[in-house]
Amino acid sequence: MIDITGVKFARELYLDPAMGMWLSSLILLPLGIFLSYKATTDSVIMNADFYIETAKKFLTFRNLVKQKVKKAVIKKG
Repeated sequence: MIDITGVKFARELYLDPAMGMWLSSLILLPLGIFLSYKATTDSVIMNADFYIETAKKFLTFRNLVKQKVKKAVIKKG
């Protein structure tokens, strides 16, 4: 998609043709470097358990907030 956009911009002369050709590589290079670094250092970004535990913590926190709001509404009412 990025490559097609770069080619289209080059064809319509919004960008220099060489820049349009390399646009997708320039955009995806930082992402590739970041993901390669995270994969080689065994970061939590590549660990599915991290996301599962984070989701569980969020849902637990959300449920606690809902319970406190219900209690506050009942006390007021």
